[in-house]
Amino acid sequence: MNAFPLPTLGGKVFWADLRVVGGWRIQRHVKSRKYRLLDERDFLRATGSREKCDAALAAAQAEGKALNTSNRLCLLIHGHGRSKDSFKALARELREAGYDAYGVNYPGSQAPAEELIDQIRTLMLDFWQEYEQIDIVTRSLGALLVRGAIHEEEWNRVHRLVMLGAPNQGAYFADWFMKGPMAPLYHATAGPVGKAMGTGPESLASRVGIPKCEFGIIAGGRNNERGFNPLIPGDDDGIVEVSSTKLEGMTDFIVLPVFHAAMIAHKETRRQVHHFLEHGRFDHGVQQSGGD
Repeated sequence: MNAFPLPTLGGKVFWADLRVVGGWRIQRHVKSRKYRLLDERDFLRATGSREKCDAALAAAQAEGKALNTSNRLCLLIHGHGRSKDSFKALARELREAGYDAYGVNYPGSQAPAEELIDQIRTLMLDFWQEYEQIDIVTRSLGALLVRGAIHEEEWNRVHRLVMLGAPNQGAYFADWFMKGPMAPLYHATAGPVGKAMGTGPESLASRVGIPKCEFGIIAGGRNNERGFNPLIPGDDDGIVEVSSTKLEGMTDFIVLPVFHAAMIAHKETRRQVHHFLEHGRFDHGVQQSGGD
């Protein structure tokens, strides 16, 4: 283990989290395939082979570090172009409620969907050994990756799942970007998975399954026929149309007056997430308004 840990940016673009324990994470670089171990502050603790990083993690645990604190986990899977840090406020609230709550970094602009799905599946297999109850909260693309990872019958041990702004039927706006005047920029920056975010028969949404657990969906919109974005038909959150977020088998569904990009920062969104995780349904009474 490094005697003098160095700060990092946490691996927001090129690194995939393959194991997370007590906030420490073993990551693999999407290009070089090398591994590293970061602590809960994203300081570098070890680099090299997977075996070396596993050994460094075990040494930290022997010193009383990198330890889980609950038998309940809430796994937080971000959207395209974001990182685990987008869930900071929700993770803090979930920890206060008695969960271990970990955001996951994945190289969404660098790797194909199948590789990202395998990453989520690898993490889940490890978490089965550690926790009695696993809940998941996803944002946007994260929902499709989780759907690809846990739709088989053996994954029915997931307790509950909440999807935020999920393009479950694909995103009309992604079609517009891929075919409109912004197409060159979109193709250059969105990466392989971004190019599969549309609504066609080859889209990621059409290829992933439906979770076996209880799942609720929170959509953003204005509850009218115009939505926030005039380029998108029907109600929408600025990026994803409300109709596209719906999925067969959903336990509950709610629309909140929030933009796609600001959804997880909105206090009412987080309140509804807590309510569904605890009760298996959203609170359809008086909805609080306003963000942070």
